[in-house]
Amino acid sequence: MKGFSMRSAICLAKMVCLACIVVLAAGCSVVKLTYNNADTLTLLWLNRYVDLDAGQEAWTKDRVREFHVWHRVTQLPDYAQMLVRTRTLLQSPVTRADMLALNAEIAARLDVATIKALPDLATLALQLSPEQIAYMERKFEKNNTEFRKDFLDIDTEQRQENRYKTVLWLAEFWFGRFSAEQEAAIKRASYARPLINELWLSERLARQRDLIVVLKRIQAEKPSPHATLALLKDQAVRATGIANIPNAATRAEAEAAAAHAAQLAAAIVNLTTPEQRQRAMDKLQQWADDFVALSLEGR
Repeated sequence: MKGFSMRSAICLAKMVCLACIVVLAAGCSVVKLTYNNADTLTLLWLNRYVDLDAGQEAWTKDRVREFHVWHRVTQLPDYAQMLVRTRTLLQSPVTRADMLALNAEIAARLDVATIKALPDLATLALQLSPEQIAYMERKFEKNNTEFRKDFLDIDTEQRQENRYKTVLWLAEFWFGRFSAEQEAAIKRASYARPLINELWLSERLARQRDLIVVLKRIQAEKPSPHATLALLKDQAVRATGIANIPNAATRAEAEAAAAHAAQLAAAIVNLTTPEQRQRAMDKLQQWADDFVALSLEGR
């Protein structure tokens, strides 16, 4: 049976976790529908990166289902509590530090989900073939080409405008429509942030290169499951947060960019009206209630 990539397994954990925290859904029925189908959606996503044969697909489906059950029962109640705390946070002016702390909370939950996936990952990584690793490399190359096209092969003004439109779309998802004055303030704040598309591509390429090296080493040397787990844990830790970027200069630049993004998020929250904040708080409470209900369904 073929194995699937370490990157895929890490992304499996991230996708399920992120789907719960930041899934962009229109209402409670969509939240529940999305989560209840997360295992199927994850399997479809994995097939984009690995050519699953019948045996591998059955094995992977079982592991994804087990992960989903664990996640539903053990993680969703915690997510609900985090959302309730975030709702309380919105009742007063917020700071950049508040937003950074919220980012850290989300990152910590991604770490928990990633670590949960690693033991199965070690078993699968030992079964990777050279052909599979080459397949993954080609997929990375294709994705990187698309990234360059979307984020680098355009002029500075277009990069700024595209980012601003994304920021505005996300803000409107939470708070509803903004006035012209509010939109102008958001645009100024968005344009004030540094553009770091090249930085993200550089770090992305470095992670991919390191991952391929590790996978080729595992494929060639066939280390023990314990040693394999240790190798993959190093890669997983790097993939889960800015603080784990090994290059000091890159890490510092990424941390500065995260601080700018947190400042922008705080600025948007603080310019909202009471009605707009209430909309966001209602949505957070709705999601928290949904997560509690979903967790109880798994018991």
